[in-house]
Amino acid sequence: MNNSIPRTYSVATQYKDFGALTIAGGSHVDALPQEALESGIDIVVHDEGEKIILELREILISGHGVLLNRPGLSQVKGISFLDDNGAYIFTGKRQPIDDLDELADPDLTLIKFLKKRWSYLPINRGRGCNWNCEFCIVNKRYGKY
Repeated sequence: MNNSIPRTYSVATQYKDFGALTIAGGSHVDALPQEALESGIDIVVHDEGEKIILELREILISGHGVLLNRPGLSQVKGISFLDDNGAYIFTGKRQPIDDLDELADPDLTLIKFLKKRWSYLPINRGRGCNWNCEFCIVNKRYGKY
């Protein structure tokens, strides 16, 4: 959501100061990746991130202690990052996921205190939106729900 972007950049910068790698996705950073990369984000994920994040995990784990393995990152379609000289790199468009049902269910055991706070947690997968608001980029970018 655009209204949370200033806070996202602030938190990203804080975590970078701690030595963490920052990854962001969503409509705002997808539309303005260079802004994100200049504001504390190390990697911007374009379009759908479910498969991209799995590839990124493998690249980052196999980085042999290198936090931002740029040569490895260049092999992952659908992301942006800055090279060693600060130049913008876009690795190219990725094919959309055809069947959302093929995606694994999220591991809810990773949510601390889940049983104490919620009796259930609804999960919904979809793309786009049923509405067609003139000010919104979602349908223009991702299509109808």
